[in-house]
Amino acid sequence: MTVEQGLRTHLLGDASIAALVVARVYPLRLPQKPQMPAIVITRISGVRFGSLRGQASLARPRFQVDAWASTHDGATALGTLCRRRLEGYNGVWSDGGSPAVAMNVSVVFESEMDLFEEEINGGLCRHSADYFIFHSTGGGLI
Repeated sequence: MTVEQGLRTHLLGDASIAALVVARVYPLRLPQKPQMPAIVITRISGVRFGSLRGQASLARPRFQVDAWASTHDGATALGTLCRRRLEGYNGVWSDGGSPAVAMNVSVVFESEMDLFEEEINGGLCRHSADYFIFHSTGGGLI
């Protein structure tokens, strides 16, 4: 399981978010002629913390979570739901497989802004927020 997959699954695990976007959570960009509302997840940067004992198991990528909607109020409402779901989260994300792949996760909210994208479908609103997602795949604590 990647941190991107864990992030998508975690967002869709919230009933309010899932009711709005169904499964419309995309990597990097919206598809052509997208249905609204939708979420786009983009990795902005990534930092891995090294270890003298081998491969680093602690990372701190920065993710941008864009909540898209036809109206400003819709984008802001979806963005607020995403922030409530993510901000300050400390726990485990698991793929639910057998055997399960799990990672310890800690999410820190960074910043947010509102945008209007006129060239997409005649105009769509976007609430964009950045999060640092500390995660460990080595089974250790964060």
